[in-house]
Amino acid sequence: MLLHHRNNNNAVGATLILDQQLAASRVKKLEAYHWLHQTTPCMSFGFMAANDAICHAARGKECLHIIDLGMLHVLQWPSLIRALTAQADPPPPRLVRITCIFEDPQDLLELKSLMEEVAPTCSGIRLEFQLIKEPVTTSIFTREKLDDTNHNGPFFLGRFLESLHYYSAIFDSLEASLPRDSSTRIKIEKCHYAEEIRNIVAYEGSDRIEGHERADQWRRQFARADFQVVGLKCMSQARMMLSVYGSNGYTLASDKGCLLMGWKGRPIMFASAWEVNNFTSSSLMDESFY
Repeated sequence: MLLHHRNNNNAVGATLILDQQLAASRVKKLEAYHWLHQTTPCMSFGFMAANDAICHAARGKECLHIIDLGMLHVLQWPSLIRALTAQADPPPPRLVRITCIFEDPQDLLELKSLMEEVAPTCSGIRLEFQLIKEPVTTSIFTREKLDDTNHNGPFFLGRFLESLHYYSAIFDSLEASLPRDSSTRIKIEKCHYAEEIRNIVAYEGSDRIEGHERADQWRRQFARADFQVVGLKCMSQARMMLSVYGSNGYTLASDKGCLLMGWKGRPIMFASAWEVNNFTSSSLMDESFY
C-alpha cells in the first residue's frame, strides 16, 4: 500500500510538472505572438482583411455567427466589433455570436477579459460568446495557413527549399524592425517560428500539421468544393496599415480577388474570401480558420 501511494504521488507530481511546463510554454508562445503582432504587419494583415470581408458579408443581416476553430488569442475580435458598431446604413447585425473552440482554460479568462473590454462599445449589438472545450486536432481542422508558399509537399527536399526561401523573407522582414541580437526577436523566432519550421521540415504524415499552400492551390481546392471567390476591397486600408509599421519593404498586390502581402516583391501571405457558388447569402471566410 505504501508503494502504491508513493507511485500515485509521483504520478501527481509528474502531472503537475507537465502542466506547469505546458503553461509556461503557452505563456511564452502568446508573448511571442503579441510581439510579432506589434512588430510586423503579418498578423494585422490577416485580421484586417478578414474583418473587412466579414463586415461586407454581414451588411443587412440580422444575425452574424462566427466560428473560431482552435482559438489561440482574441486579438482580432475587438477591432471587428468596433467596425460593425460603426456601420450606419444599413445598421449592424443585432446579434453577433462568436463560437470559440478551445482546449486551454486560460482562453476562457482571455474571453472574459475581452467581453469586459468590448461590451461598452457594443451599442445596438447583442454580443454572445459560445465556448466549446475540445482538443484541437487535425480531425477538427488543418492548419493550412494563408502563407503564400507550398509547405505541403510529400518530399523532404521540396519542403526544405520552399521553407528556406519563405522563412528567409520572413527573417529579412524581421530584421527591418529588430536587430538580430534583440531579445524580442529571439523570442519571436524561438517561440513562434521554430516550432513551425521543425514541423514542416522534420515531420511526416499526421504528425505534420503545418500545411501552408500557395494562392493558386487554395483557389483550386475551393473551386472543387463549388465555392467562388469574393473580391476583397480593402487595398487602401491595407496600404494604410502597412505604413504604420514604418518599413518600405512590404508590398501589396491584388490577384484574382485575393490580396497578397509580400516582402520586397516576394509574396509571403495572402487573404481571400469565399462564398457558396450561386448562394450569396451564405459565405465562408478562409481567414476564419486562422
